[in-house]
Amino acid sequence: MFGFGKKKKLDEFTAMLAEFGNISKKDAQAYVDKNQNEIKAAFGRGLDAIGALMYISDNQMERIFAAHQIEELDLVKDIPDFWLLVCLQSVVAMEAAGVSSEQLNFNFKYWNKVIKIETDGVLTYDEKLKILVEKLNSKK
Repeated sequence: MFGFGKKKKLDEFTAMLAEFGNISKKDAQAYVDKNQNEIKAAFGRGLDAIGALMYISDNQMERIFAAHQIEELDLVKDIPDFWLLVCLQSVVAMEAAGVSSEQLNFNFKYWNKVIKIETDGVLTYDEKLKILVEKLNSKK
């Protein structure tokens, strides 16, 4: 019985990841399968599926920012671009829920820093995000 609740949370997380990241359910499931420990740790903080998704998205932004600060870009190779879109959609969802700017800035403190960084000598993370948003909007 106890494991059922965890399975349900992981299923909810997977569905939300697919929606917020604009990826297939299969790709979301593959990510969840590979990163269950990190996701379960987020649930261990008392977070529900949406809270865990937002928490992990900010962690990913922190990892990107830190890797650029220490100029160790190999550390961000395993962070999929869809996390940029997840973070953006998380911010939008929280704004729609009436969360204050101060709270948003606290919850997503690395977001504004990351989108200004150049990724690969060609694009900034902001430009990558715009491409992801265009793909999302073309589906609608």
